[in-house]
Amino acid sequence: MNLLLRMRHGLGDNAQFTIVMRHIQHYFPDWVVDMEVGRGKQSYFKNSANKIFLRWRKSEPPAPEDVYDTRTYENLLDVDWPTPECCSEDVPSTKPTAFIKNYLHVEPVEDFYKGYDVSITSDEMRLADNYVKTLPDRPFVIIHYLAKTLKFAKSLTHADAMFICKQVLKRKCTPVILDWKSESPLPDQRTIFNPGCDDPIWGGEKLSSAGAIAALINKAKLYIGVDSGPLHVAGCTKTPTLAIWHGHHPINFYDLCDNVTHLVPAVAKGLKYIKGKNKAVGRDYFEQSYNHIYYKHLGRELIEQIRQELK
Repeated sequence: MNLLLRMRHGLGDNAQFTIVMRHIQHYFPDWVVDMEVGRGKQSYFKNSANKIFLRWRKSEPPAPEDVYDTRTYENLLDVDWPTPECCSEDVPSTKPTAFIKNYLHVEPVEDFYKGYDVSITSDEMRLADNYVKTLPDRPFVIIHYLAKTLKFAKSLTHADAMFICKQVLKRKCTPVILDWKSESPLPDQRTIFNPGCDDPIWGGEKLSSAGAIAALINKAKLYIGVDSGPLHVAGCTKTPTLAIWHGHHPINFYDLCDNVTHLVPAVAKGLKYIKGKNKAVGRDYFEQSYNHIYYKHLGRELIEQIRQELK
């Protein structure tokens, strides 16, 4: 089959779609799969898609290499991306599972859920290297606390983020807040840093990508973040990662990444925040398969986890 997949979703969803691509390669090795993705998302699929077309803005003409003829494809699919209606007992109850079951009509394979894929170019590596040279000469910790969507269920407050920064500084490390929109008031570029919207690491649509973010996270001592696109990029790396949850549950929005420890509210033991039917099944799989800690007081747990990671 000659297939075109049009992925019109964010940074985190595209990371998760690498799990779908593994299933396609496993079950349908004869398929020729092309993809249309948003700018910066192509880093995920360089090793799995036949061709990658970048979606263009209406305000600008497309590049010649991003124009395709839909008539050349046997099947064209705009990727629908819901969470599963029921929790699973043998794989994460995430969006890839729903797509694999509902659209590919095959059984999900647990081993294909382990980590996300990304390709880092030499240009992206150079951008990360150049940014790190602007930081103090000591280990640094990346913090991302302001989500793009559903902020009430994902984001931390500025006070929460300052608390984290102070713990990092106590451990003689540099906090780097990942905030390309410059929404955080915390960075002073002396003790707390931020590669803001004008930094070369984000400069140029072709280079500001999942690959550039992954290159930077790879160089960090620790990543601390909320449910967001960069948290999923961290799942492409080996950098120890603390994922902070307070309004959603990772069983529905994150897959199996060995380097990630999920900090989840203790009330989630009682199935709060889990989506879909058979919530207890999803919780049991989460407790068996994910690195996780249930917290009653997030601040105390963060102090302990940061101490352990930065000792």
